[in-house]
Amino acid sequence: MVLEGSLRFDSAEGADAFIRYLRKKGCKAHKKTVAVFFESEELEGTIDSFIAFLGDLLGREDVEEDNGGMDEEEEGRKCDRASVENRLENLEKARARLENLFSSCAEGDVALTEDDLHRHGDDFFEHMARAVFPVMQRNLAERGIDLPPRDQTRDVSDDQVEEAGVFLTVFDILDENGLLEKDREGKYRLARKVPVEQCRMKISTFGLGDFDDGDLEPYGIVPCTSIVMDSQHEVVMDGTVVTEFSADDLDEGLAGLDADAESLDAFFSDFELKRLAVIALIEVVGEAGKISFEDLRERLTEYVLRSDKVEAPVKVTIGQDFLSSLVAELRKQGYLAGSQENIRLAG
Repeated sequence: MVLEGSLRFDSAEGADAFIRYLRKKGCKAHKKTVAVFFESEELEGTIDSFIAFLGDLLGREDVEEDNGGMDEEEEGRKCDRASVENRLENLEKARARLENLFSSCAEGDVALTEDDLHRHGDDFFEHMARAVFPVMQRNLAERGIDLPPRDQTRDVSDDQVEEAGVFLTVFDILDENGLLEKDREGKYRLARKVPVEQCRMKISTFGLGDFDDGDLEPYGIVPCTSIVMDSQHEVVMDGTVVTEFSADDLDEGLAGLDADAESLDAFFSDFELKRLAVIALIEVVGEAGKISFEDLRERLTEYVLRSDKVEAPVKVTIGQDFLSSLVAELRKQGYLAGSQENIRLAG
């Protein structure tokens, strides 16, 4: 049905919590597991090779300042000075941290704990969420969708973000090189030591600009494609989510849950556009009193909405197949009545 909605969550618990909220408000919903694939272009080499490579990148003439106004694909292709500088600083600090760890810890000693990993991971995630949200909010605003401000659960200082980035880089390098063993208490012990310059790692090519294999050979760096195959939990909800819920209702139900950001963006976009279709149809039928399906279809071609819920003038055109399903669904929900020749508002 055309008014149905779907939204993906990273955890089953998040999906289940949202379903409970929807059902409590009278919306039927169910959960299904779906496959998701994440593909990224990466570079693989030693930490020293990347420090040298990034340092040399900063000397290139095509390194640009990020002045905004670029879409995600354009940002990924260009070489952004701030991004390269931040990565280089992070790697230099991570290298120093590794040197200190290998000199101060013996094999079998505790290098870090699971609590450390969760704490720094939470700090970094909160920082990323704050950075991404304004972009998502701006993209939706360009489509006429007003996404309410994001509640800030806690403050994360710049120093905490920097420390989290270095810590997570060190952890990834230790894990990538098989240098950690986790015990039953959730402590990560140093399994063995290697010279820091031999530690291998991977980085994303995003923001590094255009280069070919020949540019990488002097550093011993090789390109690779990383594909992560995982699953998410999709909540499928019936059409009442459009007719009976407001954006505020949905924000309330989603507060604190781990909805996938891309899926959330698409969900709210579809939600607002479907609401426009419902508003337009109800306006036309209400003004006509009774109307045939054919006349309704003609009226809903470049129909100018009159609703006070829409600030700027909006023209709506609803195709025949979409309209047929929409009429049937609104009949089922009790908003419309009558035959195809005499469609009217119910009640």
